[in-house]
Amino acid sequence: MTRFRSQTLVAYGLTLGLLSWTGCSDGSSLVEVRGRVMEGTTPVAGASVTYQPIAKSADDIAPGPSSFGITDAEGRYDLRTIKEDSVGAVIGSHHVYISLDKGDTQDGTSPQPKPAADRIPKKFSDGTTVVEIPPAGAADVDFDIAS
Repeated sequence: MTRFRSQTLVAYGLTLGLLSWTGCSDGSSLVEVRGRVMEGTTPVAGASVTYQPIAKSADDIAPGPSSFGITDAEGRYDLRTIKEDSVGAVIGSHHVYISLDKGDTQDGTSPQPKPAADRIPKKFSDGTTVVEIPPAGAADVDFDIAS
């Protein structure tokens, strides 16, 4: 009985470890995603970048957690999940939203003056911009809010 109990505890421990390693309790795989937000050739500091996973079918009511990042002084962002604060985003298609709310950048510096909100193209505020995150992740998902 003791041996069975020990094996059961080890199996539970391995299962829990695997679930925490994936970084997402709903079984979605997370991969690293980073990029830049620019306005022409000028980096945009302090921009909020949000990725919202798109359901693959009408039955898929939980396609995975949303992810977000705040751009630093060079306009660079790294995504983290909103709910669990895990690094990355789920694999698959995402609606992208960019906003220029006031706040500090990731590196703690004050953001540069922000362009007026009406200068952000609608495609970055209404969810029509869609990106595909591959299983290997993405290190160059860049956006130009001047276009």
